[in-house]
Amino acid sequence: MKLSKRNHGDSGQILVTTLVLSMVLGIALAASLNLVTSNNSYTTRSQVWNNALHVAEAGVEEAFAYINDVTVTNIAARNGFAWNTTNSAFYKSRTIDNLSYYEVYVKTNTGTNSPTITSTGYVQTPVTVGSGAGWLAAVSLPVSGSGVKYLSRTVQVTTWRQPSMPKGLVIKNSLDCKGNNVTVDSYDNDLGGYGDTIFWPLPVRVNISDAGDVAIGLNAANIGNANIKGHVWTGPTATVNIGPNGTVGSSAWVNAGTKGIQSGWWRKDSNFILPDVAIPWTGGAVTPGPGSGADYLLTGGLYEFVGNMDLKGKQMFVKGDSALWVKGNVTMDSFSVFKMNGSGYRLVLYVSGSLTLSGQWDKSIDPKDLLIFGLPSCTSVDITTGSKMEAAIYAPSADATLKGTADLRGSLTAKSVTLTGGSSFHYDESLARRVGGYGYRAVTWREL
Repeated sequence: MKLSKRNHGDSGQILVTTLVLSMVLGIALAASLNLVTSNNSYTTRSQVWNNALHVAEAGVEEAFAYINDVTVTNIAARNGFAWNTTNSAFYKSRTIDNLSYYEVYVKTNTGTNSPTITSTGYVQTPVTVGSGAGWLAAVSLPVSGSGVKYLSRTVQVTTWRQPSMPKGLVIKNSLDCKGNNVTVDSYDNDLGGYGDTIFWPLPVRVNISDAGDVAIGLNAANIGNANIKGHVWTGPTATVNIGPNGTVGSSAWVNAGTKGIQSGWWRKDSNFILPDVAIPWTGGAVTPGPGSGADYLLTGGLYEFVGNMDLKGKQMFVKGDSALWVKGNVTMDSFSVFKMNGSGYRLVLYVSGSLTLSGQWDKSIDPKDLLIFGLPSCTSVDITTGSKMEAAIYAPSADATLKGTADLRGSLTAKSVTLTGGSSFHYDESLARRVGGYGYRAVTWREL
């Protein structure tokens, strides 16, 4: 029998090959595991990164709730916000859960009536993220006493407060002009009374302008034979009817006696919301009584009248900065007298029922000192006064009617508006600058 001789060199080659393959497989396995670990870290980081933005936006939402608090008129330390001297802003921090929180600042001293909101959201980083190879170096990570790290994102929002009276006639549903001499135009009370001669700034001119815009949310507008110095704003599908003597356009267009609607003065992009008037207060008001020869005397503060207030043939004097809530109807006639003529005298009138305005008005020429708000239960506003009346009326649930020779100077917001006879409406352009708005909303949003 012949035996083969064993080659020890071949055995060594097999061993080396096995070791090399094992190393290659080990490296491949390690690389695969590292790739899985890296993907898991990147996925986790992405989730934490996105969540930090959501947390920051939650701070923005709370800041908007804070500056739009309808129970107060001025932004001040309240609702958990406190003044932060270092940043010259109101500050609040809120914990969302055991993994996240936000810090938000509201800076009000920006030189405008537009607060700036800066909110930073913090989300705790998991261990797999925190042990990464330095990709968080550019992110500010606050460290708590226990060494927990947080990933943060910061957003800054600038705001703008839409004025509650930005146009002359703001109407939820429809406009109906039935008179042959109905007039709608504008003026600027900061420059003087309606029709006054303005000497400065030059040129010398009459205080009558063409900003008497009519904004309509729904349905149609019947211009009839009215003279409207201003734009008509409607929705895209609304219709506008105009009579043979009706005119809408600029002062030059209307003053020249041109009939019809001037090109560009009917716009079909009307889009607005008319919030309901909230209950003004829940307590602390007193019942108005007689004084100084008047049936009702208001000397400042909060007043409340339960039931209907009948002012026919009666007098109301206002001497001070006052607010009156009538929980029923308010009715005036041609013999009613309303007197409010003094420095600092002002009335904010809330009405829960119907409103009939007439009589004699002895007050300043400034509409801003008489603000009238109709609550949702106020469904009717009738203005029959033959003399001029300066006021700003906001009654979004009411059908408003100007009758006869009624002459309203200021602003009117209602569900519908009807102008009859020779009635006239003159929008005070200063109201858009002076009277409070619907609430702040975001204008710009950027991440810092």
